[in-house]
Amino acid sequence: MVVSHLPSDLDVTNFAKTSHRFKNLITPIIWQQRYLKVFDNVPGASPEKLSETYASRQGAAKVFTTFDSAVVRNMEEPDATFIRDKQQTILGLLKNLIIESDAKLIEDNNGNKVIVGNNLTRIRQLVSHVVPGTNGQFVDIVDKILLTDDAWQAGVVCSVNSSPHTLVLVVQLCLSPISLHPDYCNSAVARFDWSQHEVYASPVRQPVFLGRYKHDLNVLWCLIVVNFFKFHLKATNGEGLLSHAFGALSRNHLPRPWIGRLQQETQELERHWKGSLCFLRPGSLASLRMTGRRGHRIYSDEVCGPEFQDAIFIFDEAKFGEGQWQAVWEKVLKSNPFSAEHRHVSGRSTRSRRSREDQGVESPAMKYFYGSLQSDLLAHFCGIVHAIPTQHGIPGFQRITMVKYFPDEPAEMWAYEGCVLPGGSVMVGRWWDATAEATDDVFSGPFIFWNVELSDDETPMDGQVALDFFNSMRYAGF
Repeated sequence: MVVSHLPSDLDVTNFAKTSHRFKNLITPIIWQQRYLKVFDNVPGASPEKLSETYASRQGAAKVFTTFDSAVVRNMEEPDATFIRDKQQTILGLLKNLIIESDAKLIEDNNGNKVIVGNNLTRIRQLVSHVVPGTNGQFVDIVDKILLTDDAWQAGVVCSVNSSPHTLVLVVQLCLSPISLHPDYCNSAVARFDWSQHEVYASPVRQPVFLGRYKHDLNVLWCLIVVNFFKFHLKATNGEGLLSHAFGALSRNHLPRPWIGRLQQETQELERHWKGSLCFLRPGSLASLRMTGRRGHRIYSDEVCGPEFQDAIFIFDEAKFGEGQWQAVWEKVLKSNPFSAEHRHVSGRSTRSRRSREDQGVESPAMKYFYGSLQSDLLAHFCGIVHAIPTQHGIPGFQRITMVKYFPDEPAEMWAYEGCVLPGGSVMVGRWWDATAEATDDVFSGPFIFWNVELSDDETPMDGQVALDFFNSMRYAGF
């Protein structure tokens, strides 16, 4: 049919106007076919539904707006209201594109493994002005990270349940795999001074998760961690601590988007990861926490070990599961907030109230893992990952906790808590000294890891070494 070969939506509309017979040819199936050329399929959706969604998305993609709060604040009120309304339109579009994304891992013509998907392509076209083929306006939602609302200031704990208007933060956080990639979103990183002060905040002042069951993600803090590392990965002229090494990484070792559709359940992580940990010297850390942002001072970040560390995560509960999980680890990490130990509350009235709360809470599956981390020294870790509820309706967020040991220093224990972003391709969070009480003075800092694809000529780490280490610790009574 000739209508199937028309290049643009406008051509289809004009074709329908030429005669009554041609108008009748433009059925929802025609628009469904055009939908499937630019968006991922939605299983079970009717042609009528996809036709309606196609019209809505194509219209939304042509909307002009900005997420820069300073620009909006200086507008006349009718214009500012218009821009805010269009922000919600764009947020709804991006949210649905994220939820319905169904990308695939394929080999390109050069034999390289690449992730492709219509929704991912559309997202990149919207949020990065370097992508060719953009229809409509470039949307600055990634470029304006930490510039979207003046209400979010230093020291604020901003989670989905505790703060209004956080959908923009959740969407920005979900876009991190694209934002961190060197091919996209390369505008200057904003508010690095604020980011630095917040990533080194103690677990007491800036918890990664809130609520009795760790259901409520501190989304602003997680986004700040991404912003902090984006600066160090991408800032040029020697400003970014990791930028030179990041520029030398092979394509298969760069951050990459998620594969398949997002799932609302506990999921095992992929096996191979790369990332970095930053810290401040004790004197600088104490000064930063004492002065806050009053002095607007930038401190000298340092990297733990080389610029990047390689990690292997192994999920095999026949070898390492609940039976191998130690009470000392649980005491530090509170990895399973649904356990009887953490549910226990003294006092009759409190128990009664909590019992009613518990009735509506479903415990997610807990998946146990172990693995190794290779930097200048080899370390071994073990931990738990579990799903948390959808954040603004976006599924796939998970909480990860783990402990890390260096074989030569088994008395030292390092704790990690973080958020695995939807799709399981990036995780961000905090490490801290687990041998010290988690107070405002605890030695801590941020971490980031992203999933990578090993090439055929790369030798993966052997997970058996980590398993042997933890078995030896148990036998030795640690």
